[in-house]
Amino acid sequence: DQEYLSHIFCWYGQPPFLLWHRAMMVEFERLLQEYDPLFPHCHEGSLALGAHYYDWKGWDGMDLPAIISYPTYRLKTHKFDSVLEGMQGYNSHNHTIVNPLYRWFAPMLTHHQLNETFPSEMPEDNNCTTREPALSDASGSMNFGYPFLKIGSEGAISAETSVTEAMRESDFLAFCTTTYNGRRSIENGHNLFHNRVGGSNGTMTALQSSFDPIFFLHHSNVERQFMSWQKVWADSGGSESLPPKWLTETRLYPWTKPSLVNEGRLSHDTPADVDENGKAAKTTTNDATVKDWWDYRELKYEYDEDVHVDTSLKSGASKVLMTVWTPVLTSGSFDLCTSNGSQERIIDSVSLVIGNNPPGSATTTCLQCLKRSHLTLVYDVTGFVTPFDLKYYNLSKKVRKRDSVIYNLYVRHKGQKYTVENTDPSKIIKVKSVRKSEVHMRVIRKGDANGRTKLRTKLQFCFVF
Repeated sequence: DQEYLSHIFCWYGQPPFLLWHRAMMVEFERLLQEYDPLFPHCHEGSLALGAHYYDWKGWDGMDLPAIISYPTYRLKTHKFDSVLEGMQGYNSHNHTIVNPLYRWFAPMLTHHQLNETFPSEMPEDNNCTTREPALSDASGSMNFGYPFLKIGSEGAISAETSVTEAMRESDFLAFCTTTYNGRRSIENGHNLFHNRVGGSNGTMTALQSSFDPIFFLHHSNVERQFMSWQKVWADSGGSESLPPKWLTETRLYPWTKPSLVNEGRLSHDTPADVDENGKAAKTTTNDATVKDWWDYRELKYEYDEDVHVDTSLKSGASKVLMTVWTPVLTSGSFDLCTSNGSQERIIDSVSLVIGNNPPGSATTTCLQCLKRSHLTLVYDVTGFVTPFDLKYYNLSKKVRKRDSVIYNLYVRHKGQKYTVENTDPSKIIKVKSVRKSEVHMRVIRKGDANGRTKLRTKLQFCFVF
């Protein structure tokens, strides 16, 4: 319907997540190529500009490389002099330029975003890219006044662990999203990076995350992870490695089909498929679907390095996954904990990105997130909880529930504690299921991706700071 066509731009926590961002990155890359100073309007072949990526898999979350975090850099080459001469931010005397990966205008007001209003000069106030204070400026001179996001606490999950485990998943739905597989999904590593760069209220944590230049380096890397996974599993992993039928025709609005993009017909100048009543048409001519963007072999780019996938570690003991509903609708880490009194233990942790801005924010909440009544969290509880424990908890009398393992579980998020037994509905969690992983995924899949090409390469230190 019209609401669907107009407002669904957020697929976090949902299976179209990877395909939606694949289409987004292809359009972004094509627009970049229009402004390539060496080979403008070149879209195919080895001379075409590829969208660089930042390989954050081994990033410790404590600082960013200088190529991203330094405000200016000195060019090592003079071949761009004629293009840069007279450009804002370029100093011909010492051959330096403002670092475009450092910050950009991030319109805080909704009408500025809708009207694509950009200032002629970079504002000096906070109406621009903001990051976790520790990451904002290598000199430490910038302080945006919001709390630090603490990283490295006991039980925290590293992005490297999350990505490594996700790449071993042969099931596409398990690989894809936190809603189905928690921290063992590639989305969890993606979310960790968003939240660690953005901190409490930074650009990457908010609805307007694409206004941080690192966003595109980040999503080019996520696409690299996805393409690497497809090369290993989609061609040989069986039917579970393909999107189920109920997913293939999902529209990836506002993006258009790959064939149209290759012709230069992008989403901003291609009408959506609507019927005579202004609702989504039953068939698609322009609108992209999951099926349209699935086949990586049809894409016009390659990566210089694939992500390693250790297929020998695919098989092993069955995991036990627990699905929990929580009423919280904010970004960040959600730790599943247990306590024996004074000592707390983190069993598992999931990181989420939600397009829900805090109360009083100048920006809005996306309609996808606004419609949610809860978040779905999936935890690996192997060795802590069994399917029998949930049955016992549900069957036990009130006085005996305290003896159940389930009773002692709680979720901690941003310092708040959410429990299974709570008189405050805003602080209660609901354990929906505890299943072995193969049963869990089987239930989900029933319906509850010649010639040289442009190369996307790792972001390299090609400047002198």
